[in-house]
Amino acid sequence: MTKRSPCFVHAADLHMGAPLASLGGRLGGTAEQRVDRSRELRALASGAFDKLIDEVLESKAAFVVLSGDIYDQAEREVASQLRFVRGLRRLRDEAPVPVPVFVVHGNHDPVVNRFRQAAEIPGNVVVFDSGDPQIRSVEVAEYGEVAIAGVSFATATESDNLVRRFAGLPAEQGRPLVGVVHANVEGVPGHDPYAPCSVDDLSSSPVDYWALGHVHSRTIEAMGPGRWWAYPGNVQGRSTKPAECGEKGLLRVPLDSGAAGGVGAPEFVACDTIRFGRPEVDVTGASDIDSVVEAVREAAIAADSVAAGRPVLLAVELAGRTSIHSQLTKQSDNLLDLCREALGGRLGRGEILRVRVGTLPEIDRDQLVGRGNLLSEALEKIDSIGSGTDDDLAAWMTDRVDPHLDKRLGKLLWGGFAADDSSASRDLLARAERLLVDSLMAEEGPT
Repeated sequence: MTKRSPCFVHAADLHMGAPLASLGGRLGGTAEQRVDRSRELRALASGAFDKLIDEVLESKAAFVVLSGDIYDQAEREVASQLRFVRGLRRLRDEAPVPVPVFVVHGNHDPVVNRFRQAAEIPGNVVVFDSGDPQIRSVEVAEYGEVAIAGVSFATATESDNLVRRFAGLPAEQGRPLVGVVHANVEGVPGHDPYAPCSVDDLSSSPVDYWALGHVHSRTIEAMGPGRWWAYPGNVQGRSTKPAECGEKGLLRVPLDSGAAGGVGAPEFVACDTIRFGRPEVDVTGASDIDSVVEAVREAAIAADSVAAGRPVLLAVELAGRTSIHSQLTKQSDNLLDLCREALGGRLGRGEILRVRVGTLPEIDRDQLVGRGNLLSEALEKIDSIGSGTDDDLAAWMTDRVDPHLDKRLGKLLWGGFAADDSSASRDLLARAERLLVDSLMAEEGPT
């Protein structure tokens, strides 16, 4: 058996105590059944942290870094604190030697001077303060010494570039430096612009591995041989928003004495206990409701099959052009029930939470554009807007749309809208086109 190299574990955005925002009243069954299932799923989701601790112990990790948003709220509810401390104690008591844990706090749980812990943090844990980065070191068996530097948010709306504060740290001689910080690199859309920094800020620093938190989508980028910056994503998805979907977990980071920076390529390990998904089901050419329901059923079963026994919670998007577009739109309130009935409990503890009709009627778009009427002019304008780059589109949305968009209506119709989110902007354009085509063609009558 090949011997594993020494490693450490990088995790972030535990959001302990967070509600599962996607559930709400969307679960099926009676009111009492919905309450019971919601409680069961929330309890199951809280087990993701326990799986994180299990993985640390099983992989014999030399140490752990947790890059912010340990708790979902600055108040840090007591039950979540106790669960967190119990996990830290396991790392102290169940390993051959206590596993050091290095923690920073982020925008959801900034350092609060008057905050009172519900339980004492064990001695194997270092919580980095706000202000300047602080440095600690760990001696790793069969490897050598590793330096860890970190800094926490002082407030929930940290606006300073915390990464640049690491630039003044001394370059480590013969040992890698791990930087732990909660930050938004290059203004990732859909996440608040707290502790903003650039890729150049990261790569020009003396840090060999940037253990980042804040962005819930996993990102792993090389800065050169043996040097990396990474977001592990959150350990457990919380809703059907894109950044919350798919497998969630931690990064196992090998320590490689043969690499220039001393750090090997991070490896993902899933920890989530519930899986959220947003399958898009193309129903192009569907001629009846039954074939649409069957297509949704197959997509849900496929999502369930790759979830490795985890319950899957799905928001299904119907796409494509079909002759029954109008019928689907009229039946949108019934589609969810029809799809759940067709599954017949096949998803176990999982469920379809929503079916959204995003189809288009069967039309010849080129023919519509060539008509020379109001509709064709509108479609040409949409084409002109959408043909630009993501940056062009974001600028147009920010200048022309966002100031006039009713945020409450936007949230109701498409789950929230950020003008600098290119995928949301293109989705909004597509929806605008569907509304235009449907309404103007309805006024014209059949052709």
